Amino acid sequence: MRILVILLFVFSLQKTCSLYSQDIFPPPSETKKIKASYTSESISIDGNLQESSWQNASVAQGFRQVEPYQGEAPAFDTEVRLLYDADNLYIGAYCRDTADERGLRVPNMQRDFDASANDLFGITIDAFNDKRNCLAFLVTPFGAQRDVQVFDDLLFDNDWDAIWRVRTSFSDSGWFAEIAIPWASLRYRDSSTQWGINFLRVIRHINQITAWSLYPRAYSVYRMTYAGELNGIQPPSPSLNLRLQPYTTVRTDRATQGATTQFGGEAKWAVTPNLVADLTINTDFAQADVDRQVVNLRRFSVFFPERRQFFLEGASLFSVGLPEVVEPFFSRKIGLTETGTSLPIDAGVRIISRAEERSYGGMFVRQREQNNFPASTFGVARFIENLGSGNRIGAMAMVRHDGSVNNTDSKTTTAWVADGFWRVSDPFAIRGMMSYSTTPEDSKQNGYAGFVQARYATNSFVADIKQAVISPDYSPPMGQISRPNIWYTFPGAYIVYRPKWMPTWLRSIEPGINLYLYHGVSDGKFQESLVELFPIYLVMQDGGIIFTSLELNAQRLTVPFTIPTGNDISIGDYSYQRVTLNYSSDQSAWLSGTAKVSAGGYFDGTLHSLDTRLRYAPLPNISLSVNYLWNEFIGVGNASAYGNTHLIAPELRLALNPRLQFIGFWQYNTAADLSTWNMRLAWEFAPLSYLYIVLNDQRSAQTGDPLQQQAVIKLTYLWQM
Repeated sequence: MRILVILLFVFSLQKTCSLYSQDIFPPPSETKKIKASYTSESISIDGNLQESSWQNASVAQGFRQVEPYQGEAPAFDTEVRLLYDADNLYIGAYCRDTADERGLRVPNMQRDFDASANDLFGITIDAFNDKRNCLAFLVTPFGAQRDVQVFDDLLFDNDWDAIWRVRTSFSDSGWFAEIAIPWASLRYRDSSTQWGINFLRVIRHINQITAWSLYPRAYSVYRMTYAGELNGIQPPSPSLNLRLQPYTTVRTDRATQGATTQFGGEAKWAVTPNLVADLTINTDFAQADVDRQVVNLRRFSVFFPERRQFFLEGASLFSVGLPEVVEPFFSRKIGLTETGTSLPIDAGVRIISRAEERSYGGMFVRQREQNNFPASTFGVARFIENLGSGNRIGAMAMVRHDGSVNNTDSKTTTAWVADGFWRVSDPFAIRGMMSYSTTPEDSKQNGYAGFVQARYATNSFVADIKQAVISPDYSPPMGQISRPNIWYTFPGAYIVYRPKWMPTWLRSIEPGINLYLYHGVSDGKFQESLVELFPIYLVMQDGGIIFTSLELNAQRLTVPFTIPTGNDISIGDYSYQRVTLNYSSDQSAWLSGTAKVSAGGYFDGTLHSLDTRLRYAPLPNISLSVNYLWNEFIGVGNASAYGNTHLIAPELRLALNPRLQFIGFWQYNTAADLSTWNMRLAWEFAPLSYLYIVLNDQRSAQTGDPLQQQAVIKLTYLWQM
């Protein structure tokens, strides 16, 4: 009944808000076209585009604005040329601009940079021409790279890394990017001669987004139904396409009081243009970024993101859940404890096939026994059938077997998933999932979970409604839930208002409302609610944001709740309000910051919070930032109680160029009594071949006693055949 009400409500929104969809234009009836020219000339990737082949190639130009004035001419046009030979597809871009190197916005040189905070040029390639999926390659004026796989403009593999080369240069009238993408880094049908393609330009210093083949600003450049057409290419037949990446690691650890050497590696084989197999042996994640600490003020668990490369690639295929609520497959359950401590992985295999008709894949991982943690075997299988131009249904099965350890019995748990996605129209999409978990040794622990989400998005109006259920005994073997035994209901909506009378510094006014509602599954009783009102939400032309929110909270505690200061909040009903002021400046500027100030009630007392971040980046080579979070609890848990927490996290990034970078940060958290240092030097001495030097130090914030001290040197080298 809940789901039916939600669907009827969203359907009515689609009808009654038709006036908001008038700025969503359909895909073009006449597709823009660009031809790639064959070259026998040796192309030097130096960012200068001086070879005669570039001068004779066809030009894609006439970009139009996506933001802020959809369809209008850009402040600066972009010219793109394409060449190819037996080894590579070449893209040459001339990005006209009056800003010099200091005027362009590039806060740092990290790989997979924040696309919203940089001047950049990008290309999206639909090599199967199915108008659903694409590969994207983006570059900043200083040569930093970002690559991503996108599926249905919905699922993103942001951590997919391909081998490709790029160099940039500057002139008095703009900047140049010269890109070489090996055919082996692309996936395409044999003898294919026509691809979908689009080009993106973000002119961040004036906060303008332009595209060669225009798409509505409610979508992204990855919506390939709006893409242009690439003709004239004759790529070679797909080859063996095997990548081998062995590694060696030397590690010293205070706990072991000695040095250890470890060898292992990974292999990636594109068996066919659609089917890719990955193998990892004696897996090591020494280079993975350390989790950033948080102070959790809610009763829900915190979902830390996956940061390990093997699990990041292809992750979108196995992503079926509702983030932060229920995720039947959550790869951090493999090779990590609940506190984030690494467990050794002997080997892992992953197979992924993506095609126009269907996608499927599987993963098998063997985790080694260590201390009190048993040896475990993980298996997951996934299948998706594409229906029509934008719909799909899928299924997934997961099995985990934990061996016996310390006189505990072995255990096998499973989970099953059925899911679907339906693009009812361009603005309106629905997705959903049902899952069932089992413990064969104890049928009483079997449980279920599911959700449905409906989203309606135009340039001027966005509505998002979610309904999820998690039974008391749902326990997926490789998944994570916010908490068991809940009905979760979320309706939210906001308007994007751009009246002509707005001052020039203001881009849009976006007031909105969100409702979070929780009830028990077992008894149907109310658990918690939160109403968020955003009466003032201003988006500036430079990308800055100012908004205020009013929170109306209601909580029913059936068990005591411990806050970060250690005080317990008693069982009972609580109602309180909070007010928040948020400010975020232009995040592409050399000096930027964010600030969130909130005050008001918190259960039976008062909570004041300050969450700030300041970043100084005078050059793309240097970036210094400081995060600070302060919470003050007054009378929470006890009328006379007082406590506060501090979390400070400065971070320094230094880069000689995009291939040689140093990152160091410190985290001081009084709530967790932790002081953590992490320093990492990364040198990409050849494409996707790295030398890492990592130092970790963790100790008590109060006493300074060391808890973990570690130094790691890791060398990887990639061969592509």
